[in-house]
Parts: sequence; structure tokens; C-alpha cells
Amino acid sequence: MRLNKYDGSIQPQVAWAIEQPQVIAPHEDQEIQLMLDGKKDFAVLELIKAPKQVQLALENGTKLDVRSTFDGEVSVSIRGHGANKHYKYMRLMADKASWFKQVGGKKRFNTMMGRLFGYSEEEIEAFNESDVSKNCTCGKCN
Repeated sequence: MRLNKYDGSIQPQVAWAIEQPQVIAPHEDQEIQLMLDGKKDFAVLELIKAPKQVQLALENGTKLDVRSTFDGEVSVSIRGHGANKHYKYMRLMADKASWFKQVGGKKRFNTMMGRLFGYSEEEIEAFNESDVSKNCTCGKCN
């Protein structure tokens, strides 16, 4: 599916992300505020790409659970509601290489990651079918 404009079939921010392949996540630089507003319950931030977001997460440590995951990144959840998500993320990333070796494994991996991050099935499918998914160079997709 390639969208040229928002047609009402998926949420606007996903259509926007599909239209702009350089944008990997529609929540870039908004993750922590969305969490504080109760609109998102889990995020992973790369220290080098999102230092202000990491700082904001740390400043809100009474509301957010910030954990070191792999070199150069942290996972963030709403305090008291996301310990399992931190574990699932670490497990998925640790097993990523074996997922990618399987036929259709990258799509299944992306689907599981999308669910973990709270995206709808429609948003996940749109991502999996998009150029963003096929051309992404981030550490989570490759």
C-alpha cells in the first residue's frame, strides 16, 4: 500500500510516515510528551538521536520507568504499567537475527514490535507494506 494522501483508512500520522520514507516513527521527538499525556505507554529512545527526549524522561522519573537496554538506548514505560514491555523488547531484540533468517520473519518481527509499541493492526500492516519498512536503516529494522 502506498498512500499519496490521507484517505481515512488508517490514522493520519501513519499516512504521513508512509508518505515520507525518511521518517521512521510518526512520534519522533514527541514520544515522552505522548506518554505523559497518556497516549502512549512504551518507547525506546536512542541517546544520540533523542537526547532531549531522554532528558525529559529522566526528569519525569516519578511518572516514567526509564531503563537502559542496549548500548546507546533506553526503554521508557509508564511507571507501574510496563515492566513486562521492557522485558519483551529486550527479548525481541536479542532474538532479532534468528527472526530475520526465517521466511517472512522480518514482517513477523515488525508486527510484534508494532504491537509492543501500541500500534493498531492496521497501522502495523501499513508499515509492513510501506517503503519505510523496506528501506529502513535503523538498528531495529536491520
